[in-house]
Amino acid sequence: MKKVMKQSGKALCYFLFYFLGAQGVVAFIIQFCMGMMAGSQARDAGIVFASQEEAVAAANNFYFSNMGIDLAIRAVFLLAFFAIFFLIRKKNVAAELNLQKTSGKKLIASVLGAVFVIFFVNGCLNLVSLLSQESMDSFEQASSVLYGYPLWQALLANSLLVPIAEEVVFRGLLFSRLQKAMPNVAVALITSVVFGLVHGQFIWMLFAFVVGLVLSFVRIKTGSILPTILMHVMINTYATLVSYNVLNINSSVVMIGLMVIGFLSIFGCVFLMLKACKEESGSNAKIEVSTVVI
Repeated sequence: MKKVMKQSGKALCYFLFYFLGAQGVVAFIIQFCMGMMAGSQARDAGIVFASQEEAVAAANNFYFSNMGIDLAIRAVFLLAFFAIFFLIRKKNVAAELNLQKTSGKKLIASVLGAVFVIFFVNGCLNLVSLLSQESMDSFEQASSVLYGYPLWQALLANSLLVPIAEEVVFRGLLFSRLQKAMPNVAVALITSVVFGLVHGQFIWMLFAFVVGLVLSFVRIKTGSILPTILMHVMINTYATLVSYNVLNINSSVVMIGLMVIGFLSIFGCVFLMLKACKEESGSNAKIEVSTVVI
């Protein structure tokens, strides 16, 4: 019990820094700076606001049109902080963040896992959302805010930096600490639930929870977050391209076909992952035997 409390406390501290620090304090500072920039631009353009509400509305419009920059800065801040934190403590940064190298087979299995999430799970959740118009309206409203800035900002933040930062926190720091005191199944459930909750909107929470479970499976089998980063980047990139209509899938026949492909890909993911793990364990056993013989 003492070990559980100790490791849970460490995981909680990392999560609170992520949630209150990067998502709270740093976000507030960035938003304040953007508000000042909006006011400065308005003065340079000779714009005079008739009321405080009008000035606030202009600042909000400026922020939401540059929200991708905010998300990117927060992600970079998180990654830089943890790197500096472990360097100061004279720790191996890659080991602390679980950035160990992994085999090619495991990376291919991870790609198949991403295909499963993208096509099958995403398709299923879209079907579920159709059963509740209220949930669908809430989802569309939340999505319109998240993807209301330029595509280049979304690709930089949503598709690249944010997935890396989230994997470092959830499948890296939180997962590795809890794994020292709990069974893998419990750790996967806890981190996936928390990962889902921080996404806020119901459909997003459901989607993030399922994604978290798939990423946790890969994290357990590979012992590294490099494959989960690859998967997360693929999933978010697909969502970004669809949201900006770069990819346009309107045909129900195509959607069903993609769902079938996604469903089948999970079997390939599991098969390749287990095969790669078995080969590695067999290779390690041979090395140990030869060492003993020598």
